[in-house]
Order: sequence, then structure tokens, then C-alpha cells
Amino acid sequence: MESKSISFLEVIQPFFAAPVFLSVVAGFPPMPVAWLIALAPWLLYIGLTRRFIRRTPFDVPIIIYCLGLLIGFLVSPNRAISSEALLTTFASILIYYGLVNNAGRGRAYWLTMASVCGVIILGLIIWFFSQGDARHMFFNEWLFKLAATLPKTSGPVLQWNSIGIFLAVVIPLIISVALFSKGTTHLIMLTSGIFLSVILFLSASGGGWGAVTCGIIFVLAAWRLRTLCLTVPSTGVVIAVIAANYHKFSWPSQIFAIGSLTSRIDIWLKTIDVMKKSWFTGLGLGTWSEVFKGWIHAHSSYLQLWADTGIVGVLAAIVALVLFLRISWRILTVPRQSHWFGIGVGLIGGMLAGAAASVFDVITYGA
Repeated sequence: MESKSISFLEVIQPFFAAPVFLSVVAGFPPMPVAWLIALAPWLLYIGLTRRFIRRTPFDVPIIIYCLGLLIGFLVSPNRAISSEALLTTFASILIYYGLVNNAGRGRAYWLTMASVCGVIILGLIIWFFSQGDARHMFFNEWLFKLAATLPKTSGPVLQWNSIGIFLAVVIPLIISVALFSKGTTHLIMLTSGIFLSVILFLSASGGGWGAVTCGIIFVLAAWRLRTLCLTVPSTGVVIAVIAANYHKFSWPSQIFAIGSLTSRIDIWLKTIDVMKKSWFTGLGLGTWSEVFKGWIHAHSSYLQLWADTGIVGVLAAIVALVLFLRISWRILTVPRQSHWFGIGVGLIGGMLAGAAASVFDVITYGA
């Protein structure tokens, strides 16, 4: 009886923290209730198994990062904002370890999880096109009109780079699984990858387009190294064509706005200047916008991390980077016959896409 209870608790662990995010986005359930839902099953699980989590290579940077979060919270000038950032980040960590605890599950479990993720992705796509902060272009106007009849919400909405970068991180994984698999899995993942790539194109997210290019070039190179002879020159040609037509048509200057880039550089320089006085502790978790009125975030995940968690958070990122490079090398050098090889390559490609996007945006923000 106990083993069945433990098994059930492990299976549903990744979903425990979902109410925390619903509380922030939709205001329901109340945050105390959300955390009761999130923590009560974990406490029961610990009582039954006498263990909290399975160890992972990223435990140390996560612990360091949590210390940075607490420092950012303690120095925060606005505890209300900081508490939301703190709690949602802790909820994300619970989801991570919930998945880790199920690492030994079979194919059926992970197919189910993939299906759940697919439903979430589809929901985010519908949410964006029905009421997001849209960038209407001649090639996507029809889709926004099609989705205009859907019900509206009064809560926060997705901005084009939010959905674009999210898809840019997911697509390399799907494409990689398609390339390194056969049969039904190959067809399903290839179809999904093409579908999401079309949606990414229709989002008109320049950041997403650039990020996914980095991820896919890596995935294709890991599949067949000679693809670099095609992908790199092709990317150069596309960039040249866009540059040559930058002022001839309206869409290049909207999707790849020079003004947006210069404003970002200005924000980065101002952030660095302000951080000189708080280089160790940061400005306070999630309170960068309190200092820079009229802006939501620093438009760079790396500067935002420094501003939110200080030098301790930066240290956590450096340690995580070293571990990521080490693990990536191990993945790329294992025999390709392993069914995890394609997934591993895809995860690396998705992380590279996210790292590229992080230079110009804060990918953990939905706005």
C-alpha cells in the first residue's frame, strides 16, 4: 500500500506547484492556499520515503541561487513584488525536482508528460493570438482576426517576444527528437516542429527568430556536422537580404527595430551605472522596475539576474554554466544508439536558444 502511495505522489509531484502560478496570474487560489496545495503532498512524500529529492548535478548552483534570492528579498524596497518573484521561483524549483524524482519512469509516463506540455503550449499559442500584445503584420493579420472572436481576459497578456522566445526554446528539442527517432515518433515530432515553427514565424518575434536559428543550427550540426556548410551560409544570406531590404519594406524595421536595440543598450548602461552602488546585493528581487520607472525589466536576463540577486546569483549562474558545458560534452560524446541522445541534443539546443535570447530579453518575464 505504501509503495503505491509513494508512486502516486511521485507521479503528480510536478503539478503540485501549479496553483502558485495561478495565484499570481489569475489571483486564485489565494497564495497561502496555493502553497498549502504545493507543500502538503511533498511533506507526505518525505514522511513516507524519508527523502526529499534525488540529487542532481545542479543542486549546488540551485542552493547558491536560492541564497541570492533571499538576499534580493531582504534588500528589496518593495516586499510585495519581491515575495511574488520569490515564491514563483521556489515553485519552479519544486517542479524541477518533481520531474527529477520521476527520472526512472518508463516511456508511458514521459509520453503523458509530453502530451500535457503540448496542451500547455497550444493554450499559450491561443492565448497570445486571441489577446496578446500583438505585432500585426501583413503575413499574420489573418490569424489575429481569426482568434479575435475568442473570449478576452482581464489579466496579463503575452507579448510577441514572450511567445516567440518560448517557442524558440521548445522547437530545437522537438526537431532533435524528430531527427534522432524513427517511425511514429519521428512523424509526430516532425509535424509538431513544423507547426510550431510556422507559429513562431507568425508571431513576428525577431528575438524568437534569432534564438531558434541558434538552437536549430546546433541541433542540425549534432545530427550531421556537414549541415554547417548549408545552415551558416543560408543564415548569412537571410541576414543580408533583410539588411538590403530594411528600408524598402515596413516589416523588417518593425521586427528588427534599430531603435529597440539602441534603447536596450541605453538601459544596459544605466543599469550597470546604478548597480555600481549595489554590486553585491543587487537592487532587490523583482524591483528593477521600481528604479527604472516606465520599464518592466532590464531587457537582458544576465543584467536582470545581477540586479535581482546580486553577485551571489551571478556566481550561481557561472557554476551552472560550467556544469552545463561539462554535461553537454558528455551527452555529445555518448553513443548515438542511446534513446536519450536526441533528447539531450535537443535540450542543449533549446538552452543555447534561450541563452542567445537572454542577451536582449528577460526570458523569465511574460510581458
